[in-house]
Amino acid sequence: MNYRTLKDYYDSVVYLVAVNGLTSELHRIRFSPKSPTVGYLRSEPLITFADGATLRFHEELQLENRQVQRLGYAFHYERQGYFFRYDKDLKRAKPYCHHETHLHANQENIRFITHETSFEEVFTFIMKCFYS
Repeated sequence: MNYRTLKDYYDSVVYLVAVNGLTSELHRIRFSPKSPTVGYLRSEPLITFADGATLRFHEELQLENRQVQRLGYAFHYERQGYFFRYDKDLKRAKPYCHHETHLHANQENIRFITHETSFEEVFTFIMKCFYS
């Protein structure tokens, strides 16, 4: 999607959460601009779903040519007895054992190589798989 500002991106995240019935959690989504084109979006501390499951996330963002670039992120969804987390972590990346973009599922020390993702993709996946 095209965004004029990172605040527009933040507004789209808030809208997605709201239209999925989690309006009571909107105050937990925080945007911290560092400059007009760089900033952070995060949950503070967690977005809690009606069944008690939680989503904790943070994104380090940069806006280039109206496109949001994700410099780093973590999207951690947890419910009783189960969790998954998508990470993008350039600083800790090592070939074969800690890929830049990876997925944890029920174990911290096992990382599955995956594609670069976004809040919209992860949140939509959660809503479709667990709440539809």
